[in-house]
Amino acid sequence: MGWVSAGGYEVALDDGKVVCRNAAGRRLKSVPPKIADDPAVLFSEPVLTSTGYAGAVIWTADAGGRLYTVSDVAQGRTARRHRADPS
Repeated sequence: MGWVSAGGYEVALDDGKVVCRNAAGRRLKSVPPKIADDPAVLFSEPVLTSTGYAGAVIWTADAGGRLYTVSDVAQGRTARRHRADPS
C-alpha cells in the first residue's frame, strides 16, 4: 500500500477503500473532514474490468505539480467490485 501526504495526514487505498493515518502512523477510523478537500488528493476513480478485476485509483500531485497515482486493483469478489462502484 502506498501512502500519500495530505494536510498533515497520509492517505492510501486498502482493498478499494480510502484510509488515513496520522503523523504518528496510527490508522484512523475515517478520513478527517479537514482533508476531504485537500489539493493533495485530486480525485479517485473506480476500476472495473470485464475480466474480474476491481478496485480504485487515487490521482494526486505534490507541491511541484508532479502527478502520482496510488492504486489498489486486484481480482475481486462481488463486495470488492461494489466498493469500487456501488451503482
